[in-house]
Amino acid sequence: MNNLFDQESQVKNIRKSRLYTVLGIVGGMLLGSLVVYFIQGRFPIEVMAGATLAGFLLLLFEFFIARHEKSDLPETDERISHNIFVFMSILSQAALAILVLGLSVFSLFGEESISIIYLWIFFLIYILVGSIGGIIVKNR
Repeated sequence: MNNLFDQESQVKNIRKSRLYTVLGIVGGMLLGSLVVYFIQGRFPIEVMAGATLAGFLLLLFEFFIARHEKSDLPETDERISHNIFVFMSILSQAALAILVLGLSVFSLFGEESISIIYLWIFFLIYILVGSIGGIIVKNR
């Protein structure tokens, strides 16, 4: 019964469940590809290539997580949480300001419509800068 609450056994169980999840993803894609092959008569090789790449990346991620030594120190403290909060606040305000300025420039040039792809690109860049910047701020 004590093994149920043991930290080391919980970590091993989580690692096993992650590995089973990766195997389930790749197996599900293989099964789905076979179903598509039998229904449409064409094997979707791009789906299998994507699933294999995703499975490989997830296994690689799991390998690096397993090698990472855990210490008893907490991952964050009040200073790190405050720094991340300040960074994300400034980033959101800057993104909103850039968006408003960009829309103003488009309006000054007489454009009445904006392609949605430009908004998606802006949104994805915002997410990318926020995630990479958050990691950098956390590790400082």
